[in-house]
Amino acid sequence: MSKLHVISDTHFGHENVAKHRGFSCAQEMDEHIIENWNKTVSKKDVIWLLGDITMEKGDYSILSRLNGMLKFVLGNHDQPNHTKRLLEYSGSLAGAIKLRDCIFTHIPIHPQEFRKFKFNIHGHVHHNTVPDNRYINVCCEAIGYTPAEIDKLILNREYHNWIQSRNEGKDKWGERLCYCGHTNRCDCADPTIKMFKESIERKTIIPNDPNNGWKPLK
Repeated sequence: MSKLHVISDTHFGHENVAKHRGFSCAQEMDEHIIENWNKTVSKKDVIWLLGDITMEKGDYSILSRLNGMLKFVLGNHDQPNHTKRLLEYSGSLAGAIKLRDCIFTHIPIHPQEFRKFKFNIHGHVHHNTVPDNRYINVCCEAIGYTPAEIDKLILNREYHNWIQSRNEGKDKWGERLCYCGHTNRCDCADPTIKMFKESIERKTIIPNDPNNGWKPLK
């Protein structure tokens, strides 16, 4: 079964971005991303690249080395006159897409748009974060230069938002999960709690790590 993945801001071939990220040169950065990508994404998987593919350059031949069926959301450094060349590597180009009740964009959306969406999966901000748990940053720096599986990404954020709500006293249970050590009552029978518990046991979710094991540095 194919999986859905996402990543943003690869900036292939850009020397200044590579050095800012701690690599010795663009080639080292590119090879690091390609290696991680092809270890994670199979040829049958679908992967959305949310913009800033290169840095206003027109050579996209590096994309032929990447596994998966590529789809693009264009970023501010992706030139409109390059769309014909990008279509040689993908059958889909968009300014934004809706998927899994989320909106996928390059630049984070305005908060008022969340009346239509659960999360905004985005790039553009690199290692920075928007101080709002509805935003999920998938820039290379934020997810360890490795494409993230979309379903796991969303589930992990739902879990950590739910835990935060419980800790702030906004949930209906008011007690800690049994796998966190509560002794008052076992609420594993609740479908939401059971789903989260099983996901933790499968390591789909990593407790106390909103980044789900992804590291912000190489």
